[in-house]
Amino acid sequence: MRKLDRLLTEVQCPLYLVPSRFEIQPHRINMDSYREARIEVSRTFTLEPDGVVVEGGYQFGTQFKSKIRFDQLDPSFNTVKIRAKLFSQALIGTVFFIIVAIVVGYFRKVNLDDFWFLLAAMLPLSTIVICLCSCKRIEYAQFKNETGIVILDLGKTGPDKASFEKFVKQIQDNILLAKNADD
Repeated sequence: MRKLDRLLTEVQCPLYLVPSRFEIQPHRINMDSYREARIEVSRTFTLEPDGVVVEGGYQFGTQFKSKIRFDQLDPSFNTVKIRAKLFSQALIGTVFFIIVAIVVGYFRKVNLDDFWFLLAAMLPLSTIVICLCSCKRIEYAQFKNETGIVILDLGKTGPDKASFEKFVKQIQDNILLAKNADD
């Protein structure tokens, strides 16, 4: 009962105003959202009273939406900086296409106006552009569950990257509130 009283004073709600037939939900901090955009995927994280809704989609592909409850998460998080998976794939593609262009140019006397030569030259150039666009390491905050498996990660990229630390702190505070409400 002491924790309930403490929670009620935190949200500044007198006990007589709380109906007895309803479950008491502790007040969550700053309902907010965070948008993350990368080359291959974009995601929107929306804080709800009991969890985070992750909504997004892959370029030219699957759309997804899932909800992760705060009481499933550990409030401590890891910070890692990694490149997009697309970087290594584009790097391998660049090397491969440059080798193909050299082999084609060596064994076949190529006229610069030749369509196939231009195509062979454009493939490495396009993969080089993809490498340059995805070479920067992105900072991620990774929240784990009780067993140590990462079930929520947020990247510091996209239109809302200036509010990354604030949003991660809001998630952490809401996790702590959910853990205290369970006790």
